[in-house]
Amino acid sequence: MTHPRDLEQEIEAELQAGSGDAGTARRLLGELYESYRDQRRLLDRLVRISDQFQRAERDRGQAFAADYRREVRRIEKLVRISDSYQTMLHDLNHRLLTLSTRDDLTGLLNRRSLRERVLAEMTAVNRGDSGFALAFVDIDHFKVINDTWGHQTGDAVLISLASTVISHLGDDRACGRWGGEEFLILFAGYDGERVVAAANHLRDVVGSIRHAGGPDGFSATISLGVTLYRPGETLDMVLSRADAALYQAKETGRNRVVYLP
Repeated sequence: MTHPRDLEQEIEAELQAGSGDAGTARRLLGELYESYRDQRRLLDRLVRISDQFQRAERDRGQAFAADYRREVRRIEKLVRISDSYQTMLHDLNHRLLTLSTRDDLTGLLNRRSLRERVLAEMTAVNRGDSGFALAFVDIDHFKVINDTWGHQTGDAVLISLASTVISHLGDDRACGRWGGEEFLILFAGYDGERVVAAANHLRDVVGSIRHAGGPDGFSATISLGVTLYRPGETLDMVLSRADAALYQAKETGRNRVVYLP
């Protein structure tokens, strides 16, 4: 077949010559038509290739979009799981901190945490801050309460005492359960006269509370041993003096406050 450019030149030459040869004209027209058909087939092929490429790209784009959406959903799920895990971990850490610093029954500071609080207060006083007082508190005849009304009632009395102390002191870090039915209260900034008055007031309030037990209920009293911290002395020294005051209170009839400055 004649090359399209050669055919074009031949047709142009024939037109310029103007020979009017019908056979030549038919031949040239036939070749021109065949060239047109070849170009048309080539164009159709290119269009089909283009359409296939566009469909492939569209399908690939849709597949990518679907993969992207799946990945986004997966990441969102992981974020929700991570958030839930972080919340659970925070709650667990808070619970562990509470268990390590608080008494499980009353919610007050436990013995170790209260010792740290008193030691910090001693350091502050030795730096020149105002003094403080300590009071050991013991529920009178607590064994009788447990034996008579049961340990559940005994626990209720302990919880009631803890709540009463917090409500009067306004500071849940100023009191702790020292052990059993014994509590230790820190009176920051108190002098002797003020701490004795506060201890007696607390004793009166506790004694006025009625607890469930028997037809008319019962009241529980407390004994308190109070002392002031003397700058420079050790923790054991001030605790020993408060304990001695508590011992005197119980030995001299209970339901009373004994103060040893």
